[in-house]
Amino acid sequence: MLAGCTPVVRVQAARRALVSEEGVVMSHVARMLGAAVGIAIVVSIAQATSGALADARNGRPTGRIGFTSDLDGDWEIYVVDLATGVVTQLTDNMIPDLHASWSPDGTKVVMESKFGANWDITMVNADGSHPVRLTDSPAWDYHPCWSPDGKQIAFQSDRDGTPEIYTMDADGSNVRRITHNGASDFHPAWSPDGRKIAFQTSKDGNFEIYTVDLDSGEEVNLTNCPAYDGWADWSPDGSQIAFESGRDGNGEIWIMDADGSNQHRLTSNPGTNSHPIWSPDGQYLAYQGDQYGNWEIFVIDVDGENETRITNDPACDWWPSWLP
Repeated sequence: MLAGCTPVVRVQAARRALVSEEGVVMSHVARMLGAAVGIAIVVSIAQATSGALADARNGRPTGRIGFTSDLDGDWEIYVVDLATGVVTQLTDNMIPDLHASWSPDGTKVVMESKFGANWDITMVNADGSHPVRLTDSPAWDYHPCWSPDGKQIAFQSDRDGTPEIYTMDADGSNVRRITHNGASDFHPAWSPDGRKIAFQTSKDGNFEIYTVDLDSGEEVNLTNCPAYDGWADWSPDGSQIAFESGRDGNGEIWIMDADGSNQHRLTSNPGTNSHPIWSPDGQYLAYQGDQYGNWEIFVIDVDGENETRITNDPACDWWPSWLP
């Protein structure tokens, strides 16, 4: 168990529903920020909610997206329901929790949590209960993601000197080093068939996207440009990979075929768009963007149409993750 942690799942305090003539529900989510401080912050997600509901009736996504936010003053994991706009706080700890990933069956959530000056991988039940620390090393272990069969977790760690990609069993045992590049290898993403992991690496002098075969260890370079390429994520059918690229001057969302061909830009915004994540049905991408001056969560069709702002609050909302 995590010392000093009180896992709580709670819907952000009193929410009101206002129904327009079209039947679009507008939700307002309120939360008390710090009992000692004694101030309340009202988070309006009316824009996201009305858009999500209207879109749901026209075939738009209606699932749930997890994300990291400092809404309550420190980094915690939240979940937003796209059909209702209701935001649920999953973790409420004395330590920061970042970058959540849900198991394929939806029963477990892994994340990186900070213990003093160190980051380790932790796991909770889907309701936020029963926190377990999976790694406990003097290194930084972070950016966990589940294998498609739910039996393993990939993550990055600098336990051997430089950030490399590792895997472990879902209970934290059998840690295995996957990459040996002596460079910075970040952000693992498991292929749907479980045979490969995509990641970004600086071994070529700048960050590019590679895949590594988990049986042979063979690495294949997918991107090759002077700008930053990273944050890869496989489509559910394994045919495409979404990623972030700075090749046009600022971070935008791109898509390519799984072999690196047919690279094309999806977003074109004045800010930075990052960390694309495919929806379970492969029709949408969620990502984080600061095009309105603050980091928020967005959803867009995979053809680049219908960009929708999902969160709209004064905090920084990062690292979206679709729930199964």
